[in-house]
Amino acid sequence: MADEQRARLRQMLVRLRKRTKEYPQHLSALDAETKQNVKTAQFFFNLAKAKYVSPDLKLTQRTVARGFRRSAAVAKRQKTRVQQQMQRHLDLCEQVTGILAAMKT
Repeated sequence: MADEQRARLRQMLVRLRKRTKEYPQHLSALDAETKQNVKTAQFFFNLAKAKYVSPDLKLTQRTVARGFRRSAAVAKRQKTRVQQQMQRHLDLCEQVTGILAAMKT
């Protein structure tokens, strides 16, 4: 019975470690997406300020810029969520490692 529990805990630990290794790539992708959306939004806002642009087009460009800003905000929130999840998995890894060490003694 104890051997089965140890085996399950080891499998859980392996899965958790595998997941935590994937988080940095995911976080950097979200970071890049946020930066790109902010740059694009700024581009459209600057374009809307130009003198040669018609009023209708200015409104459209501002709307597009707002959309990109919202996308950037969503990516930031998602990044925060992923960071929290990564921290939970790291804490869980420590707990499982502690349990396995206690079972050996």
